[in-house]
Amino acid sequence: MDLIKTWYSKWDHIPWKHISSPKEQWQVLPTFLIGEYLFIFLAALALIHAIRQDRRHVFAWFASFLAGSSNDIFFMYLPLVDNFWQAQATIMLTPRLPLYICCVYCTFMYFATVSAWRLGLPTLAEACLSGLMGIMIYMPYDIIGIKFLWWTWHDTDPPISYRMLGVPVGSTLWVITFTGTFSFLIRTVYLNWRRSEAVAMVAVCLLSTPLMMVQMALLQLISWDRQGVPTLSSLMVGVGLYLVAIARQSPRRSLLKHPCGPFIRAAPDFSINLALCCYYAALFCIMFFGRPEDHVSDGIHQTYGPCRVEQKDFSGQVRHRYVCERDMDEDWDFSCPAAKGELPADYSDWYVVCGRAHRNRPLWVAALAFYALLGSFTYSRILRFGKRRSYSTSPTGSRLHGE
Repeated sequence: MDLIKTWYSKWDHIPWKHISSPKEQWQVLPTFLIGEYLFIFLAALALIHAIRQDRRHVFAWFASFLAGSSNDIFFMYLPLVDNFWQAQATIMLTPRLPLYICCVYCTFMYFATVSAWRLGLPTLAEACLSGLMGIMIYMPYDIIGIKFLWWTWHDTDPPISYRMLGVPVGSTLWVITFTGTFSFLIRTVYLNWRRSEAVAMVAVCLLSTPLMMVQMALLQLISWDRQGVPTLSSLMVGVGLYLVAIARQSPRRSLLKHPCGPFIRAAPDFSINLALCCYYAALFCIMFFGRPEDHVSDGIHQTYGPCRVEQKDFSGQVRHRYVCERDMDEDWDFSCPAAKGELPADYSDWYVVCGRAHRNRPLWVAALAFYALLGSFTYSRILRFGKRRSYSTSPTGSRLHGE
């Protein structure tokens, strides 16, 4: 208990709360309140789905929760990486970590991984497919989150400097490689090698982040990007290699040979499909009807201070230690009434930021619609596969397995 008190005591200077009023949250960050409980609900549905399947699915759910949360905490508290700040949710585990973030990992990593199992692909192709399916869930959230102040990014950190619709290319590449690595480790350590669940869980949690970092470094090397500064080239190379791996190994797919094959139900998995369709519909409605200019985030952000004070990040890239109004290039400002027309005090890390109206709303809506349709179509097609579509050859000829 003393250790926990010591840990939390370093946050005594800021007015954060473990539990906040949903009514108050609705007044300042309405879409964030919807998003927070949407992901908590989806994570709960994923757990119910896992329990109804078998222990392999339950393992995948808990692994996604622990490995994802560990990754977030690692990059959040590593001083020279620390480049994102979550908004204050109604349920906060720490001033930097909302409960719903753990549920986000459960949503995109669990659904992507177990959906890919249904195709019976070889290990590498399955991992690559999981990575691409993970970003189909995460990308709409990434686009909405930064626009509606669900979090804020570091203003000048090179690894997140290349952005599309406000989303760093590095964030997109991270989701693909991290989900792919996670799926690969579950398949190899837990399903193929059949290690004990405790050993496999530790391996997945400890190795997912380092192996993801190795992948990202190699992709930047292949694409001739500067190390630590992923650009569109790195992303295109990564997606291309993942697609090639899937295409080359797809002819060898067999649910009969897959470790989870005997436990995949014959019927299409409508529960995941319905959950994701509701998810995409909810995010599209947020983008279509939401007004980012009405959003105010009072919480932890990049420390405000003197302009152009340089520091180096973990990869040796130079960035500015503080954000300042004169130089910042973010999609928020200090102009709303909640900020009282005042700039934050120098060296403060808790202050109010105000959302800005869309400059090209149709573009944001179209992008959200594209990813929602892509994800809905992909998952609906893959979730149709089951044992009724896996064929095996016997001495008497071909027969339909699973009936």
